[in-house]
Amino acid sequence: MKNEARVSKIMRLLRVVVIGGNFVLFLIIYFHDIRALGVVISLILAIVALAAKDLIIDIVAYFYILARKPFNIGHVIEVNGIIGELIDLDFLQFNLLEMGDLTTSMTLTGRYVSVPNRYIFEYPVLNYNHTYKFVFVDTFIVVDVEKRDRALRLAGKVAYEKYLQIIDNYDKEEVDVFVESMDSYGEVAKPTVRAELAQNGYKIYVQFFTTYSEIGKNKMIMQNSIFDEFRKNNIKMPSPKLVYWIIHLYKKIPLFRL
Repeated sequence: MKNEARVSKIMRLLRVVVIGGNFVLFLIIYFHDIRALGVVISLILAIVALAAKDLIIDIVAYFYILARKPFNIGHVIEVNGIIGELIDLDFLQFNLLEMGDLTTSMTLTGRYVSVPNRYIFEYPVLNYNHTYKFVFVDTFIVVDVEKRDRALRLAGKVAYEKYLQIIDNYDKEEVDVFVESMDSYGEVAKPTVRAELAQNGYKIYVQFFTTYSEIGKNKMIMQNSIFDEFRKNNIKMPSPKLVYWIIHLYKKIPLFRL
């Protein structure tokens, strides 16, 4: 079969059938007396409950995942700092093809990561393509305090131009569906800008949406375009503080550490 998701479902079903059949066959062969069978089953359940608490939680989490479907095969998820594409789901664990940090790279690392099912109860699970393949991201540049208003206007202009170029590469119907969905939530799909006071100036933020697979690339394009526009209009960025350079020199020059 070419459909990997269907193959995965069939494999999970076969595992259940084989394990269940073996267990029933074992009981039939070794326990003819119903009362003895009941005692043995009770003891087994008590021992398992005491010694395999985590395993039980993993199995409960497995059925929770099947019922609620927080993620499916092929989804890109992040849990406990691990990011990857889901390729398999078992009774005790789900398996990911690990990826680099989505904010910088979408490259597969080549590592195969097995995550216990119980992690979905212990850690937040981020799903990057559960409903849509688009996500909102932020990027910012720090400018001098006196240039805040002008920087906001220029950042808004550049952000909208780049936004039009970015979404032009995507399927128009998918973009329209996403935009309509955001409108229904009261969110603005077009780029927005804001300024936040920092220690040495103002952070000019730009928020826009992109596909989860191009977060790093489009953040770089947006930030570099705004930076170039600021330089062209003589909007200066604050220089690093003296403390930063002292620490930098302390780390780099052995003489300072004598």
